[in-house]
Amino acid sequence: MHQHSPTTGSTRTRLIIAAAITFGVLAAQLVGAVLSHSLALAADTGHVAIDSVGLLLAAFTATLMTRPSTDALTYGYARLEAIAGGIQAGMIIIICAVIGYEGIAHLITPIPVDGTQMAAWAVAGLLGNLLSMLVMAGRHRDNLNIRAAFLEVTVDAISSVGVIAGGIVTRLTGINRFDAVISLLIAAAMLPRGYKLLKDAGEILLDRAPKELNVAEIRQHILRVDHVTGLHDLHVWPLNSHTVLLSAHIIIAKQCYKDGHALEVLHQVETCMKTHFPRKIEHCTFQIEPEGHAAHELLKH
Repeated sequence: MHQHSPTTGSTRTRLIIAAAITFGVLAAQLVGAVLSHSLALAADTGHVAIDSVGLLLAAFTATLMTRPSTDALTYGYARLEAIAGGIQAGMIIIICAVIGYEGIAHLITPIPVDGTQMAAWAVAGLLGNLLSMLVMAGRHRDNLNIRAAFLEVTVDAISSVGVIAGGIVTRLTGINRFDAVISLLIAAAMLPRGYKLLKDAGEILLDRAPKELNVAEIRQHILRVDHVTGLHDLHVWPLNSHTVLLSAHIIIAKQCYKDGHALEVLHQVETCMKTHFPRKIEHCTFQIEPEGHAAHELLKH
């Protein structure tokens, strides 16, 4: 069986520790949002809630992705990272919509905000976020799921800085609308990240060719190999953020089966896929077939 996941035990441990820290931050900021009546702090707390769920999801997914493939799941759980990433993206977009609605409402009708408590609780959140980032540092590029969790905590740390600034300004000026403005800025910072995460997850689930690879160029590379006379059913798609798969039917002259060139063609094409492109294509499946064989195939792609 093949193993198609780079996830390690160290990654899972870091994610679990980061999730525990983030849940602590969530509890602290929730109390602070209630006591200070700050929408910005509540928005940041909602962001932390997404972080917490995302980290647990990432840890759970990382655990499943280490399981070997089976006859029923021939690629194991490699696609789970895209599913988990899509769920996190959906949560981000929903909470941005809620924050946006409440932020506009509070701009129209501001409510009293305790700027001192708002800033103090946000400082506690910032320290927790920085600690979570430190725990995940070094593993945050392993795959889409872990990268998403790290980015969420990073943006939440930036949001906490904004809440701290908003709390200080509110305390000094007494203008409560600053709280609503900060909450809208937090939503504006979160929304593009949610969209990008949803787009990245969707491209994997839809089997879209990775943007680093030009399929037309791949086709031309294969056709330039000696003794190749044609090509059809070329497919290039990501299994996950780490592994790219390729399959193709390569046409050669019937004579190549007699003079040994068929095996030579296979070796040359495989080498080409691993060396000639910005992203290495290591998992290739080729059907070498003689001229005229395509007429016997019922399904065309």
